[in-house]
Amino acid sequence: MSFTKNDQVFRKISEQELAEIIAYNLRKDHGHHGSSVKQIARMVDLNPRIVRNWYEARNIPSLSNFLRLISCSPSLIKSILELAGYDRAARVLKAPDLKTASSGQSRYGDNPVTINVTLSRKTLLKLNQRQLWFYGFLQKGLSLKAGDIANVWEVDIRTAKRDISGLMALGLIEFSGASKNGRYILSRENP
Repeated sequence: MSFTKNDQVFRKISEQELAEIIAYNLRKDHGHHGSSVKQIARMVDLNPRIVRNWYEARNIPSLSNFLRLISCSPSLIKSILELAGYDRAARVLKAPDLKTASSGQSRYGDNPVTINVTLSRKTLLKLNQRQLWFYGFLQKGLSLKAGDIANVWEVDIRTAKRDISGLMALGLIEFSGASKNGRYILSRENP
């Protein structure tokens, strides 16, 4: 079966035009901040360098990456619908405003996390939320590793290891056992 010229949905646009449309919409939804690229990269689970190329209109994403990208850019969905000739659908589409939606979330993601710890006020002020969370679970007798911090708080493994090193430097926790199968425990000389 062959298609007629009437079946053509998209008007012919160059790759550079498409790259500029994508970059414009990403900036519209996520702002012109340096952290916007990292935020988008986390949302679509891709390397920030790849996302920066789209953000700066250097190239266009592959189809699978494009599908990931439109999941975090309501403006891009609208633009693609308009390009396809579905102006009515683009107007009806009620896309969430990412700026107001993200203002209610913590900067650590949208996973609900409960933190319960028993520490002195002086020590509490030295710790970030991830460290408090990690320490709270150790107080309950659970065994956690850096990968648990990275998964729950959606941070890099190096950041998680720095958090644990900070707790060890304060003398709150220590590592017990062999390097491969050991675990973190509360320090015996807990301040």
